[in-house]
Amino acid sequence: MAPLLSTILPNSETVRARTAWICGLFHAAGLGRRLLERQRSRGRIPILLYHSIGEAAETGAPASCFMAMGMVVEEERFEAQMDYLFHNTAVVGLDEAAENLRGGKPLPGNAVVLTFDDGFRDNVTLAAPILRRHGFRAAFFPIGSLIRGSGSPWPHGVYRLLDALQSRPFLIDIPGFPPTSGKFLGVSEKLRLARRLRPFLESLPARDRDAAIAKLCLANGLPADTPRCGGLFMTEADLHLLAAEGHIIGGHSMSHRSLTGLAEAECVDELRMSGELVGGRRTPHFASFAYPYGRHNDAVRHLVRHSGFDCAVTTAEGLNGVGDDLFALRRIYVGNFGIAEFETHLSGAAAPLLRLARGCY
Repeated sequence: MAPLLSTILPNSETVRARTAWICGLFHAAGLGRRLLERQRSRGRIPILLYHSIGEAAETGAPASCFMAMGMVVEEERFEAQMDYLFHNTAVVGLDEAAENLRGGKPLPGNAVVLTFDDGFRDNVTLAAPILRRHGFRAAFFPIGSLIRGSGSPWPHGVYRLLDALQSRPFLIDIPGFPPTSGKFLGVSEKLRLARRLRPFLESLPARDRDAAIAKLCLANGLPADTPRCGGLFMTEADLHLLAAEGHIIGGHSMSHRSLTGLAEAECVDELRMSGELVGGRRTPHFASFAYPYGRHNDAVRHLVRHSGFDCAVTTAEGLNGVGDDLFALRRIYVGNFGIAEFETHLSGAAAPLLRLARGCY
């Protein structure tokens, strides 16, 4: 399975700038548009993956973890991307795409699907009005426990905690993790910590992980509710609003844990509760699922298929065609791209260009 692009894009500002430069050349030479036309002629469908839509940061303001890790598209750039799609493609629902991919209803050759993961509230306040103006339908995959207000967001709470520590003295002291401290936590140090802390904390049982995060707050003089990310995610009322506007509401698990690391009974419970949460709001006769972190295997796909879902999306980079596995649909990760980068990614050329930008030939 392809690596998460959120772990590739933020490796360094140099790689980010190099990727933009290569995409700019690709765009200027007309290669993106040519490849896009070729993919259309082959009936390949891009499914775009978004997370958060945000207001532009003030000049000189420090980047949040979410922005630095490529999870935020600024509102103006998102609108420009939607304008591009409006004039150059036909945006269709994930349900229409799934029917087409199983050999059913034909779609325009320039069909594109929009998806949003995790359930950020700005999807409702900022993205939805822009989608409405363009007449677009999208699929939203919220984390179940956050909608219910019954859990701490994972790993988002760690990112929020590190943002709160930025530009101040910090202490990271958790049993089993190398002690780390300093007089100043900058953006680059914050990202390095995020990449080291996330897999370590993810390996802990949920109760131990929550205790470790609480200890970090206490040791650094932060309010205990800092990691809860108050107001960052949708409510049940928000889901009703999106469903009423014709958008698709899909499952994304309840706890946002990797399903491949769970016992079968736990995985079944995650799928069942997630399905029940979105069941009353989903498009009739269609249920979709997004794997947390995109992680899946044969066993997980089997459970998703037999839990009543009609298709599932991953984070593997690429396009989709008739005959592809509907429970391993590929997506294209969209960051805070200008039009040159956006078109290049939309064409399906992003993965090779990212390897080139990172020096991996």
